[in-house]
Amino acid sequence: LQKLYASHTRFVYNFAGAGALALLRLHSIGGGSRGVLEASDLYSHAALQLAISDVEQWGIASLGNSATSQQAAVGLALHALSRANQLHDMEVKQGLYSYNTKSESESESASVDGNTS
Repeated sequence: LQKLYASHTRFVYNFAGAGALALLRLHSIGGGSRGVLEASDLYSHAALQLAISDVEQWGIASLGNSATSQQAAVGLALHALSRANQLHDMEVKQGLYSYNTKSESESESASVDGNTS
């Protein structure tokens, strides 16, 4: 996770039920605020269907047989991508996002260690 957060990758995490354990793990170490834009537990069938209806333009029209279907997984991933793009664009317009996300203490420790990458 530290490598993920250091990579400046920012994401939206959508899950249903058991995925909450992964969210706990994402928040268990420092740096999560640099990566996680938003996380949503889309637990009910209605919540899942609403999220997937947001991405019908990509050809995902239903949950399929269940919330654990391939259609549901692809639909949630596309919904997360769409939402991440919305949030990123909003932050850029408001001047809240910068590619330089290293804190001063991280920069100092990187120079002390001789690792400037």
